[in-house]
Amino acid sequence: MPRAKKKSPRAKEMPEYFIFEIAKWEPYYFLSIDTGKYREGPYSENVGFEIEATCVFPEKVKGRTAAFDIAGRRNCLMPPIAQDDPDWTPRCVGELELSPTYGRFYSSIPHESVQIVLSALAHGLFRFILVYGPPLKRSKSPCSFMQFKRTVDLDEY
Repeated sequence: MPRAKKKSPRAKEMPEYFIFEIAKWEPYYFLSIDTGKYREGPYSENVGFEIEATCVFPEKVKGRTAAFDIAGRRNCLMPPIAQDDPDWTPRCVGELELSPTYGRFYSSIPHESVQIVLSALAHGLFRFILVYGPPLKRSKSPCSFMQFKRTVDLDEY
């Protein structure tokens, strides 16, 4: 009986940095009555900010633009699933979608951190957003790292 062919192990693709220069940003806030299916209480509050940015690194996607939607979440660092299962590990901090015509990044940060980041943006202290994840596959990368920086030396990447 012939043996089944073994699949050759695919080379693991090394993660990379995607560096964006902030063009403009805008905060948002809303409070509403929570009528959602998975409501956690009588009200729903949402605070965050949207950033428009242009990719400056890596070279293959340089010039593409993306909208970053960063929402504040009260249980961001210890979501219910992590409370129930101490072995649970998050998949990413946000997903970058960066096609030639469309770019988006969604993430949540602790509710308490929103005011710090907004204050730094308002004072021009953050000019770049760095995200780190696997190379784009079907124009998407689940990123394990996000950082706001004032300056970036592209020669270091």
